[in-house]
Amino acid sequence: MKVGIYARVSTDEQRTIEDQISELNDYCKLYDHEVVAEYRDKESGTTTNRKDFQRMLNDVRGKRIEGVVVWKFDRLSRSLIDLINTVNMFKMHNVELMSKHELVDTSKPEGKLLLNILGSIAEFEVDTIRKRTELGMKRAIREGKICHRPRKEIDVEYVKRKLEQGNTLTETANILKMTRVTLKKRLTEAGVQLQRGVKAVK
Repeated sequence: MKVGIYARVSTDEQRTIEDQISELNDYCKLYDHEVVAEYRDKESGTTTNRKDFQRMLNDVRGKRIEGVVVWKFDRLSRSLIDLINTVNMFKMHNVELMSKHELVDTSKPEGKLLLNILGSIAEFEVDTIRKRTELGMKRAIREGKICHRPRKEIDVEYVKRKLEQGNTLTETANILKMTRVTLKKRLTEAGVQLQRGVKAVK
């Protein structure tokens, strides 16, 4: 299988990217995977807007790789929801995910089962946050406080570049931490016309 190795460290971590790369190359040799790309980020895992992470996603879309190998799941993202979104994007392009530390390979039944469980947990997490938010807003209203979410603005040129590079509207919205509906509304307000397939903009 042709795979890409993804490694990430934060600035406060002692473990180096080279440590991860070395272990992952050994892992790939053990399972006869051909490493065709290496992706390295030195940024927080709380955002998916990382240079090599986005380069990896572009290679996934371009069918350059058939699998992605990581040292741990949290190298891809520290957000369970973002991790599941990434895995779902991999599935859409028939790309497998392998984790050396968790001993998970989504090309195998047990790997698929674990990710289904993680997906259920992520859904539960979203539902819990939503319910807590609703309760908090109701309590604030009872106390006479004004409750409304701050308007989320976007960098239109940044969004246009992402779409022109092949990102879908949903993937771009995930990067910006907003819903697809909100992103589409902001683009419409800015006079941006989305073409069919949302691959290009005017």
